[in-house]
Amino acid sequence: MKIENILLRTLTTMTLSIIVCVSITGCSQLIDLIENDDDNENSSSETETINAYVIGAPWGTGETPNGYVGTLSTSSTGDIVVNKTYFEISKTANKAILDDDFLYVLHSGSNSLYRIDTEADDEEDNSKELSLGTNLYPWGFVINGDTAYITNNTDHSVTEVSLSGDMSVVGTIDLPSGSELTPPEGEATYAYPQDIKIVDNKLYIVLTNQNSSRSPVGPGKLAVIDLNTDETSLIDLTYSNPSSLAYSELYPTLLFVIESGTVWPADNMAKLEVIDTETNEIVTEKMIASDSSVVEIGPEGNVYVASGYGNIDLYEFTFENNLLTSSGTFNINSFGNPTDIEIDDDGTIYVSDSSNHKVFIKTESESNFTEHIVNDAPMDIVLNVDD
Repeated sequence: MKIENILLRTLTTMTLSIIVCVSITGCSQLIDLIENDDDNENSSSETETINAYVIGAPWGTGETPNGYVGTLSTSSTGDIVVNKTYFEISKTANKAILDDDFLYVLHSGSNSLYRIDTEADDEEDNSKELSLGTNLYPWGFVINGDTAYITNNTDHSVTEVSLSGDMSVVGTIDLPSGSELTPPEGEATYAYPQDIKIVDNKLYIVLTNQNSSRSPVGPGKLAVIDLNTDETSLIDLTYSNPSSLAYSELYPTLLFVIESGTVWPADNMAKLEVIDTETNEIVTEKMIASDSSVVEIGPEGNVYVASGYGNIDLYEFTFENNLLTSSGTFNINSFGNPTDIEIDDDGTIYVSDSSNHKVFIKTESESNFTEHIVNDAPMDIVLNVDD
């Protein structure tokens, strides 16, 4: 009898809802909600908090013509749940930072910075967009308090943005160029900044020496901008096309730089260099049979380098006594072009692959990576870490 009463109340509620919606705009949405009630209930009851945000560009044959923010969650059964369209944005999204409840997303295609309130319920009111200018191709950024510093790849500069209120551009820092980059004889080169980190109120920016044809020439540089004195200095690197920096408080005075070489990806070689930020000297370096342009440091201090194209692997190194030593290689089936590596405090490894529109995930207890299809080309992964 109890079960029959429950069913009767449920059927009565559904009938009344359908009758009322006949005279109300949007009734089709209500009918869809009723028809998919089981799916919605299961989804909400099984899905836990978001583990990571995936930032992507509209390249390839994905499900949206625009850039996007997707999410990766873990269900109560331990399965990975992919939300491909958590937030849709215009053109090319390439980097992001989660700062408290705000997700800041950088767009190289639209030369803008988005701020998304991840706790807001109304999608129309949960974001703001700041135009940075034109023809900048913003590529990387860091946040220091209420200020963001953004590298502009084609403008050879750094934009300073106040994140307070509605956000605003408050300054521009020009990067070294010309003879300051010590180009090869007969070459005119320009500094194309890519990744950026901040250590002890100093900005560290990797600079690729490129000629007017956008070809890397000569060794790269590491620009150091002291925010206390506004002075800029350069550290000489020994390989070409530095693209990614890694920093960890486990190594408070060190930066790890990956350089992909002049003819990337055809030469299948990269170099990993460790820089002492106190002496501005190279502590150690290691050549890797890799096409990698990304490096990351895990919670235990191990250094990870992802490689695509010719060598499809994830390399792991230990760093002890100022030496890099290989400690493992993980083969990732069907891997293409790695764009980011992230490792959470539990040792779970996330690697994004822009060529195959996938994110590869491996927990510490698992020996292999699992594949998860996301929209178009994933360019960055942001872990949702509770403070």
